Amino acid sequence: MTSADASEGSPGPDRLISGTDWELLDVLIGPDQGCPTVPELLSSLIHGAPPVKARALYDLSEAINHQNSIAEATAPAMTVIAALLTHPSTDLVSLPAVPHRTDTLTSLRAGLLRLMGAVLDDVGDETEAAGRRFGFDLTAEYLQVRATRPALLPAVLRLLDDPDVRVREAAALTSIPLSEDPSIAQRQALKERAIAILSSSAEPRHRAVAARIRGLPDNPAVLDDRGCRGDPPF
Repeated sequence: MTSADASEGSPGPDRLISGTDWELLDVLIGPDQGCPTVPELLSSLIHGAPPVKARALYDLSEAINHQNSIAEATAPAMTVIAALLTHPSTDLVSLPAVPHRTDTLTSLRAGLLRLMGAVLDDVGDETEAAGRRFGFDLTAEYLQVRATRPALLPAVLRLLDDPDVRVREAAALTSIPLSEDPSIAQRQALKERAIAILSSSAEPRHRAVAARIRGLPDNPAVLDDRGCRGDPPF
């Protein structure tokens, strides 16, 4: 097995894609709405040119996390995203803006991390508490995503040291909901490290996230522009 196919002995993204029965898993936006299938999108993130990767990232967010929802395909897609984060095909890849959006040029790895962080937010403690107030329990799909969290940790930890500040801060943002998993032994240290990175950010919204987590006064208008809620997270 080559380094392009796996990282540190783990299955590479191509193997994870081919080893999943995607046809048995529902999605939120799919071919019936003109969106490619999830395996097609994930493969485009590996093998496509930057404009193709940019569109695939947008469409993947719609397929597995449209309007902050979770589908059967979300959990296995998260596992592939984790493999992509340290795969050579995503290293130093900058994305152009998707034509109908106003995003500035971003890093593919930062975009993947922001999508991962958005999904983790949507299965997090705050979501569970809000649902229970209205009489809803977490669905099987939500629990399946939660079960992937320990497997996502190694890639996120590695990128907390990335030389690209966009990737490093996106990893820090993703670490916040990831640190809610009680099975992660170092979760408090993970949260504290993420706060330290975000506190020194040049981005006001990132500093505001750190302030909120530390319980300090913050600007709600800035917090609304975290980049992990509302619009697809990239």
